[in-house]
Amino acid sequence: FGDSSLLFDGTGDYLEIGEKADWKFLHDGTTDYTVEFMMYCRGVTGSDGYSRIFATAGTSNVPGMNLSLNSNRGIYTGISSGSGNTHINSYLDTDAFTLNTWHHVAVVYTKQPVELKLYVDGMLIYTGQEQNAPVTSDPYTTLLIGRLKRDDDASKTYYFNGYLQNF
Repeated sequence: FGDSSLLFDGTGDYLEIGEKADWKFLHDGTTDYTVEFMMYCRGVTGSDGYSRIFATAGTSNVPGMNLSLNSNRGIYTGISSGSGNTHINSYLDTDAFTLNTWHHVAVVYTKQPVELKLYVDGMLIYTGQEQNAPVTSDPYTTLLIGRLKRDDDASKTYYFNGYLQNF
């Protein structure tokens, strides 16, 4: 699958990148940004029928951002303000992607107007609107690619099963 793909086996592989403060811009509302990558999902094998592509938050109880897949081939991205509050999210519950197929995924955050757009294969699938104010504290964790580290239940795993490239 190309020289630049990373294989995640769905049972323990992940990357941990940088320091917490490096990723604060993903949830503090101070800058526009785009996160994009190619993914090839072989199956959603995480706890509760979810797998995470990337995360700096554990749940909505702590500040940060995540992008996850569900077992209905849905895709979700959200920014948490902490204390159980969501700053903004964008999602499609079912049939957003096909297993064993390469897909381009892009998340675009704009601060004016405050929007979180989710694209799959160049098609806009959802635009989220601001629900609560952003927070300026550091995220719960450093950037994790291929898993989620929950702040409330370490026994649950949300590892990604597939290939990522051009992240």
